Amino acid sequence: MGKRQERDPKFEALETVFFDFCWEYGNDRISLDEYNKYRGIYDKIRQRIMGASVGHDEIPPKYENMIQIPAGDFIMGSSKEEIKHLISEMVPKYPQFQLWFFEDEMPKRKANLGTIWMDKFEVTNLQYSKFLSSQEGSSVTSPRSWDDRKVPPGKGNHPVTGVDKFQASAYCKFLGKRLPTEAEWEKAARGTNGNIYTWGNNLSVRDVNTAEIGRHDTTEVGTMRDDVSPYGILDMGGNVMELVIDGYKPYPDNDAETEKAKRAFVDREGWAVARGSSYEGVLYDARGANRRYFSPSHQGKDIGFRCTTD
Repeated sequence: MGKRQERDPKFEALETVFFDFCWEYGNDRISLDEYNKYRGIYDKIRQRIMGASVGHDEIPPKYENMIQIPAGDFIMGSSKEEIKHLISEMVPKYPQFQLWFFEDEMPKRKANLGTIWMDKFEVTNLQYSKFLSSQEGSSVTSPRSWDDRKVPPGKGNHPVTGVDKFQASAYCKFLGKRLPTEAEWEKAARGTNGNIYTWGNNLSVRDVNTAEIGRHDTTEVGTMRDDVSPYGILDMGGNVMELVIDGYKPYPDNDAETEKAKRAFVDREGWAVARGSSYEGVLYDARGANRRYFSPSHQGKDIGFRCTTD
């Protein structure tokens, strides 16, 4: 999970205060207007700190529209007790869900990462189109969701979908970036305290693009007001699932009980992993620890990505 790095003490106090406000909002203790007010103050202070830390007044161009995730510890995964409680809540509404679907999230543990930067928004159709135009004559193909290499009408600022792991990786590499690891994605989504969802621990029908709101299609990136991670990264809960760089495998010390989960670790080893929920998924799938796997060449209509860099 990367070499342990010391956290910049200037971030410690700032993050502690802001995460308190995220928790208050996620558990309906403060209003959206109050949250947005404090988030605006946090963003301004954080930008000044980041600029000072790299010797500039502004964030370097390489990191435009990216958010810095400071080095340090965080909570990753789910405990067996949490998963069994999840199933007890889900099955009355969604009887198709079974215990083995979620056993790959175990165990719950403390992890550590170095500093990274992550895209604030999911990669859009327009951004991918510009990349594709620079790849004429190469083996890079257009997304499955496009018609004749053309951006779907009216969806330039929607997340690009219908791309597989190879296409997503090629885009990030072109920009000098990469797909995030599972650990990086999960820390960015849950914060250091292991929020269940990006917005906190309270499950209710919120302004998040999952099946509950009935849209059944992508939205413009960054427009769902409640789908905000503790670091200010947008749409990690819904809109589209997001590809990561890791191949599928069990976490160390995983103690799955069911034979189906154990079989999946063997049969699906190395498959592509996507995180988060989507416009076709449910809010329960928006949990930060949730994992989904697909064939590496799968081009799902509700699967997209975002990039990361060190």
